[in-house]
Amino acid sequence: MMRSMYAGVSGLKAHQTRMDVIGNNIANVNTVGYKSSSVTFKEMLSQTLRGAKAPQGGRGGVNPMQVGLGVGVGSITVDHTQGNLQPTGVTTDLAIQGNGYFVVNNGQKNLFTRAGRLNLDDNGYLVNVSNGFVIQGWMADISTGTINSGQDPENIHITDEYSIMNARATGNATISGNLDSQFGGTREITVDVLDSLGEMHTVTLSFTKRVPELTTTIGGWDLNFRATEPDINLNNLTIDFLADDDSQINASYNSGTNTVTVAADWDNSSTNAPADLEAIENAINDALNANGLASVDITATTTGAMTDFDGAGAITLSNPPSNTWDWNLVDVTDANLPASPASGTITFNPDGTINSGSNGSIAFDPTNGAATGQTINLDFSALTQLAEGFDFKINSDGYETGALEGFTIDDGGVITGSYSNGLVRPIGQIAIAYFVNPSGLMKEGETLFSPSENSGDPQIGEAGSGGRGKISVGNLEMSNVDLAEQFTDMITTQRGFQANSKIITTTDQMLQDLVNLKR
Repeated sequence: MMRSMYAGVSGLKAHQTRMDVIGNNIANVNTVGYKSSSVTFKEMLSQTLRGAKAPQGGRGGVNPMQVGLGVGVGSITVDHTQGNLQPTGVTTDLAIQGNGYFVVNNGQKNLFTRAGRLNLDDNGYLVNVSNGFVIQGWMADISTGTINSGQDPENIHITDEYSIMNARATGNATISGNLDSQFGGTREITVDVLDSLGEMHTVTLSFTKRVPELTTTIGGWDLNFRATEPDINLNNLTIDFLADDDSQINASYNSGTNTVTVAADWDNSSTNAPADLEAIENAINDALNANGLASVDITATTTGAMTDFDGAGAITLSNPPSNTWDWNLVDVTDANLPASPASGTITFNPDGTINSGSNGSIAFDPTNGAATGQTINLDFSALTQLAEGFDFKINSDGYETGALEGFTIDDGGVITGSYSNGLVRPIGQIAIAYFVNPSGLMKEGETLFSPSENSGDPQIGEAGSGGRGKISVGNLEMSNVDLAEQFTDMITTQRGFQANSKIITTTDQMLQDLVNLKR
C-alpha cells in the first residue's frame, strides 16, 4: 500500500514540474527571443514480484509480474523553432530568419541569443540593450574595407578610426564623353581634384584639335593657310603675293559681283573677270603683260581640302576632319606646376573610337601644406570623337574628410557607415553561430544559451551561409510560446495533479481502514 502513496507523490512532483514549465512559458509569452519548453514524463523503477518463465513440458510460459514505483520527468526540451517577427522600424533591431544565434560576450565568454535588440553604447560598442553584452563579429580593414570572416570573431567596436573617414588625395581621374569632330580650335575643361588634406584644387586641361594645313600653289608661289572650321564661306577673298621684281600683285574675289579683281601696285591697273580659275589666270597675265613681265601659269592644288565655286558665287573651303587632338595641363589652382606641364596627344579612328593616347598623367605641388609631388593618372579611353557636340563626364577617386553620420545593417550582417562627405564604407559584420543540436544548448537566463556536450561546438560564420539564417533588419523575433497549447497542457497537468493527489488520499483512507480493523 505504501507503494501507491509514493507513486502518487512522484506524480505530484512530476506534474508540479510540468506546471512550473508551463507557467514560465506563459510568463514569457511576450519576451523577445524566448524559446518555449515542454515536459515529458517517464516511468520510474518497477518492483518485480515474479519473473518470467519460458514454456516447457507442455506448459505455457509465464509473463513477469511487476509493480511500478511512480513517475518522473523524462525531459524538458526547449523548442527552438522560429518565432513570429514583429516590425519595429528601428535599424538596430535584428531578427534571424532561419537557424542561428547572435554571438555576445559578457567579458568572460561567448554566449548565444536570438534576441536582437541592439544599440551603440557610449564607448562605441554594439551591445544587446537588455544586458549590455557586446555583439561579436569582424571589423573591416580600415584601409581596404575588406572583412575577413574566417578569423575568430571580436567585439563590434566602432572606434574613432571608423568614426572619421580621412581625406584621400585624388590619384586617378577618368574623362569620358565626346570631342566634337566638327570643331576646330581649343576647348578647355576643369577637373576638381583633392590633395592629401582633402582640400580641392581645380585642374584646367585644354584640348586642341590639329587642323590640316591647306596649300595652294599659284605660279610657283605657295599660299598656306589653316581652316579652323569644317566649312568656311569666303564671300570676299583677297590673295596677295609678290612678282619676280618684288612688285606686289593683289587678286581679290567679290561674291556680290561674282568677279575677281587683280591689281599690280606699280601702276594700279585692274581688270575684272568672271570668277573661275582660268579667268584669274588671264586677269593676272593681262596685268603682268601690261607691265612687260612674263606671263605665268596658275595652278591651284590643295592638301586635304577642296575649293568649291557654287552657282551663287560663293566660295566654300571644305576642311576634312582631323582625328588628332593635343591636350595640355593649363593650370591648377593653389599649386605650382612643373617647368614643363604635362601634355599628350589623342588620336581617333574614323568611326570615332579612340586609337591611341588613352592614358596620361599630370603632376603638381599644392601650396597649402599638403603633400607635394601629387600625380594623377588620366584615363581618356572612354572618349569619342563624333559630330555630336562636346560632352564631358569626369570621375575621380579622391574624397575629402567625412564624419560618421549613421550606419545600416544588411541581411548578411554587414555594417555600412554613411559619412558627411557623401561616401559609404564597410565598418564590420555581425557573426552568426550555428549548432548541430540547438536543443542541447544550456539556458543561461536572459534568453541566453551556452554550448553543452550534446549541442556541439558553435560554427560561427556569416549570415546566410553554412545553414545559418539571414538577418531581418527592423524586426524582432517574438516568443514562440503558443498560448492555446499552453492552456491545454495546463488543464491536463492540473487533472493529472488532482488524480495523483487522489491516489494519496485514497491510500491514506485505506491505511486508516486497516488501522481501524483492530477496533
